[in-house]
Amino acid sequence: MLVGEHAHFSPSHAKTWASCMGALELSKPFPNTSSAAAEEGTMAHAVLEMCLMWNWTPEQALNSDTWKMGYPVEDYDLDQMVDGVQLALDTIHTEAKNHEAKILVEQKVTITDNCWGTADIILSAPHLGWCAIYDFKYGAGIFVGAVDNWQLELYGIGTLKLLNDPKINTVEVGIIQPRIPSDLGRVRTHIYDIHELHTKEAFFRTAMSSQSDGTYNPSDAACQWCLAKPVCNALKEKCLADAQLWFADETITRESIEEKAVSTPG
Repeated sequence: MLVGEHAHFSPSHAKTWASCMGALELSKPFPNTSSAAAEEGTMAHAVLEMCLMWNWTPEQALNSDTWKMGYPVEDYDLDQMVDGVQLALDTIHTEAKNHEAKILVEQKVTITDNCWGTADIILSAPHLGWCAIYDFKYGAGIFVGAVDNWQLELYGIGTLKLLNDPKINTVEVGIIQPRIPSDLGRVRTHIYDIHELHTKEAFFRTAMSSQSDGTYNPSDAACQWCLAKPVCNALKEKCLADAQLWFADETITRESIEEKAVSTPG
């Protein structure tokens, strides 16, 4: 399934375009598609949004007529979804109460004309010099941290522009990931002062303006969600170089790897 419109420099793919200057151009021929897991996550986000907007419980949201929209509800573990959304609600309401903060739901945050995204939850407490951005990650496959999270850094930059309040000097970013337990907890946060985010903004703007040089810089983070992985020669060369280090006692070439792949049963 094709997904909706995204910014050219999407915050959710910042690790790709801000690390590898050739990735966006190489990815152009490949459609950005969704998946069953992504659709489930979209539904969980919708449940959370209804709960916050209408002061519902997750059960009330799931029992509403909204789900005539076409989600394959019968394929989902709804008890697990209730628990996950409740964790997000508890976190948001507790933090809002502790900071006497205004809750903003599903807000568009704009960094530049071609870099913007939608923040799941923003908490605004200018009287304390504080705001927070929470990202609800319902996926159960990949751990997402709050530290060095470029998507959240961009959301933080965009939130400062959206709120436009000079009293705010601290930005807290948070990941709520109910289905991946961790020693760091299912809610993970990190705090920036505005000077750190101003420095980060300069970095991202430089990356945006450097796309024309087409320099490839494959890495685990840059390549993880890159659509052009299957055709990227720079990634192939990196993998070959890594393999030569791992198996230093063997002669490894791209041709030998391809030959072994063809001859491997299954």
